Amino acid sequence: SNSDSIKTTENTDNALNDIVITRKGLSRIISLRIYVNDQLVDNFRGDGVIISTPTGSTAYNLSAGGPIVISQANVMVITPICPHSLSPRSLVVSAEDTV
Repeated sequence: SNSDSIKTTENTDNALNDIVITRKGLSRIISLRIYVNDQLVDNFRGDGVIISTPTGSTAYNLSAGGPIVISQANVMVITPICPHSLSPRSLVVSAEDTV
């Protein structure tokens, strides 16, 4: 098949600022399904997604239209990158959640 896909295994990693999942090439978009604790919370097509910590919320997340989060908050921010949608929204979830 000519379609691209991401194959993942279950890993637990720590991130200080953010994790970015993006498209493979400049002229491509990707379809994303975002799950939090195994529950589908969003799906969209676009350039990618940023998952940021409070420390990273003032970097790429902010440039992509996401919220600023105080550093003491125990949360993660999920922000679409250039989604093909009329109503893109960031989602703030607990740092204990699985994304």
